[in-house]
Amino acid sequence: LLPIPKMDEWQMAKTEVSQVLYQFIMGENPSRNIGETNPVDSVSWREAKTFCQRLSWIMGKPVRLPNENEFREALGPLRYLALEDYTWSASNSGGDAHPVASQGAFGNGYFDLLGNVSEWLESMDRFEDEDAKHIGGHAQDNLEAIFTVPVRNSPRGERNRMTGFRIVAQL
Repeated sequence: LLPIPKMDEWQMAKTEVSQVLYQFIMGENPSRNIGETNPVDSVSWREAKTFCQRLSWIMGKPVRLPNENEFREALGPLRYLALEDYTWSASNSGGDAHPVASQGAFGNGYFDLLGNVSEWLESMDRFEDEDAKHIGGHAQDNLEAIFTVPVRNSPRGERNRMTGFRIVAQL
């Protein structure tokens, strides 16, 4: 966990949740792109929330999905970055996600905030029957799309092999 710039009470995982961690906490691995150090994929927003709840019990402190503002603060400015050094995109991924932290870290120390797998966000501003947001693009998006830091909406129960998540925990 790393401090989120300008956020005093919460820290964010420096990588996406790996399949080995998800398997340890949940007892199963829904991923279609199998690899212990790959990000968990094919996990719905609801399953990501259940993971956070179980990890909260284990850690003894609140754990949840990041909100969009926390995600953007962790990402920091993109102006002078060569994104291909930090992201897995359509130009270098072969269309599949790769092990977490296998590209360079962004300036604040976080890996894979863009590309690899799109990440579910906390969706407290929406009704339970509305879609949830995910952010950051994935390994099948081109660099130009990833540079815009895409935010997409999907049903909360949808499983997609290009969507995973990371967590934030209260200090």
